[in-house]
Amino acid sequence: MLADTAHLLRRREIWVWAFGLPLIFFYFIGTITARWSTGGNENNVLAVYVAAGAGPIADHLLAHLKTLDYSIARVPARPALTGYDRQLSIPADFSTDILAHKQTILIFKRHDSGLDAEHDTVRLDRAIFTVLGDLIVLDNANESPTVESLNALDRAPRLVRLVTKAAGHRKVAPSGFEQAVPGSMVFFILMVMLSYGAGSLVAEREQGILRRLACSPMSRASVVSGKWGARMSIGLIQIAFAMVTGTLLFHVRWGSYVWMVLLVLIAYAAFSTATGILLGSLARTKSQAGAFGALAANLLACIGGCWWPMEIMPRTMQTISQLTPPGMAMDALHQLVNFGSGPIAAVPGALALFALAGVASFFAARKFRFQ
Repeated sequence: MLADTAHLLRRREIWVWAFGLPLIFFYFIGTITARWSTGGNENNVLAVYVAAGAGPIADHLLAHLKTLDYSIARVPARPALTGYDRQLSIPADFSTDILAHKQTILIFKRHDSGLDAEHDTVRLDRAIFTVLGDLIVLDNANESPTVESLNALDRAPRLVRLVTKAAGHRKVAPSGFEQAVPGSMVFFILMVMLSYGAGSLVAEREQGILRRLACSPMSRASVVSGKWGARMSIGLIQIAFAMVTGTLLFHVRWGSYVWMVLLVLIAYAAFSTATGILLGSLARTKSQAGAFGALAANLLACIGGCWWPMEIMPRTMQTISQLTPPGMAMDALHQLVNFGSGPIAAVPGALALFALAGVASFFAARKFRFQ
């Protein structure tokens, strides 16, 4: 097994596919998807330019925006807004125009779109309607909207209060390196085992290496287990490399149960290894093994949530995703790493992967061919 492992590691292709390309995927996919996140204070900064003479109603509006989880960054001039993702401009005579029942326009700009943009629209509308409601109350009471009257209105008890609470723990779909590093790792383990692992076995058969092993005193079980062990060793090295580089270079945190994360990945690597040997025994040529392995790995990676979190898929696709081996691995990793769940949440996925690994190993041993 050790000799076979060393033989595999001497090939340049294994270094490219197992270690070189994963690093590139970690960086580019993690950087591209970093803006998917919908949580955190860094995503709630609202840059505001308040023109001179905007009046007390403008300050009242900003106070309500702060209650909606915005971190207000007031800038001294309008051009300074360009350095922020969210930009709000409040015109001069804002308060005067409102009191004179004249139309006034707030200008809000955002660099991107999506769910976060819709959330911004809802929050801005809430703040604006709340301010309008306060002005109506003061008008009915024949009071002028001064700083003191607006502050007094905020301090007054509300006759109607809406109490809301979460129905459960909110699961925010992982993004950035938290998705890219585990997802790319899961993909490349399967890719290397199905493509290179199977192709190298076909090459050894074509070169007569397996026939010579068949003539040696080694048993069939020893040969198969040696091939399995060598490829499993490559998979374990890939796991260690991805976790170390993910931690040191991309600051990925693997949760409080690293041992369970490792158990899930070992089960997944065992399945990928056995499936690669089975494919190597069924394929007739090296190119056939490589082509089918690459196609299967990419297809399963797409369905299994390696390129994007399965949590953003439609419900039906999420169910299908969790029936695939990459989907089982990614779901367990998300539970442990991203959602803060305990080890018990990953047990079904780990058991399923170990079961699939056992089935694939059985058929790999039965179908193994020396020639």
